Amino acid sequence: MKLNFNAVSSARDFATCSLFGSGHTRLSEVPAKYKTTGYDQNFDADTLWVDAVHVRGKVVLVCPRLNNLSTILKTARFRLDNIRVDAKFREFKRHALIELPAQYPPQKVSVRIGNWCAETEVNASDTETFRSHNVLLTLSKDNSLEWIHDWAKFHAHHQNADAVLFVDNGSAGYGPKEIEDVLRKAGIQKAKVLSIPLPYGPRGERPYLLCDQFLQTCVMNIARLRFLSKARAVLNCDIDELVHTNGLNVFDQAHQSKFGFVRFEGSWRYPSPTLQAEARHSDHTFKREEAKPCPAKWCIVPDRLLGALQWRPHSLEHLPFSDLFKSRTAEFWHCRSISNDWKNYGRLQPKNNTTLDPSFELAFNGVLRSNARQE
Repeated sequence: MKLNFNAVSSARDFATCSLFGSGHTRLSEVPAKYKTTGYDQNFDADTLWVDAVHVRGKVVLVCPRLNNLSTILKTARFRLDNIRVDAKFREFKRHALIELPAQYPPQKVSVRIGNWCAETEVNASDTETFRSHNVLLTLSKDNSLEWIHDWAKFHAHHQNADAVLFVDNGSAGYGPKEIEDVLRKAGIQKAKVLSIPLPYGPRGERPYLLCDQFLQTCVMNIARLRFLSKARAVLNCDIDELVHTNGLNVFDQAHQSKFGFVRFEGSWRYPSPTLQAEARHSDHTFKREEAKPCPAKWCIVPDRLLGALQWRPHSLEHLPFSDLFKSRTAEFWHCRSISNDWKNYGRLQPKNNTTLDPSFELAFNGVLRSNARQE
């Protein structure tokens, strides 16, 4: 039998495997009536695994949720350096893990489905780069370098963040070197910038709003497995979010908590409705009293009890009694106009009926001037 061999690594910083040429694609489970315009074009039908990581005696393939591929892959053959191994499948809300036993780090992993075969490298885990650091973890696309600078500087100043793991989702206007430069200028001691030009995923109609947005959860768990297991603490924080605490910074709060984990809610902040220029974080000095809280974000000590749970943008997978971990002194400000709308959330329309928030202005004194665009 002739094999159709496909050696695939579609993202240079990740050992990514595509299903191209296999005759198989991932199918969305969202009914057609809940799909928005362009939904299928933004859906990741082709990525089999986003990264392959050797960690603690096994190779872990971090995959978007398998959907229909789950049955197909149960009959697939996996090999490490051409030695066949049995696969264990673990499926979660928006991602899946395929675990392959490997006492020693292999160089290659391959999968065979019928007469189709694909192979990628296996990345070793790197526990030293972020060891003992307070790490900001983020996924970003086409956010301006000024926004990235301001976000990092704010957290370095107020939260004692000293490291950043920055995953860029295919930004067009700059590369990793430019991102590293602005993070260094913002006072970050250790920065690693990775590039992953895969589909972020579509946004549907309720109740399937974020059902097929796989990439961020995959990236977070790759970070957990490959880079962050020995970090002092990790703060999950988007570029449009600023974490504010009264008293102890959020990294120290996580460290001093019994389980090494804290959650905190957020609230929207808006620039003045009369602002003419592109908004910066420090322009978001207005709030709306009646606005609902934003979904919670979190900070975790990875090598403590809860660190082995799967990471998700707003919580940990299968975390019971999540309200017990809520911080009373931490919150985040969600800056409405720090967005190019790459997630298609329609956030750029100006808001009226807002009032000035003195605490927000105070937080920027001595950090970022409200007219920072003139710097």
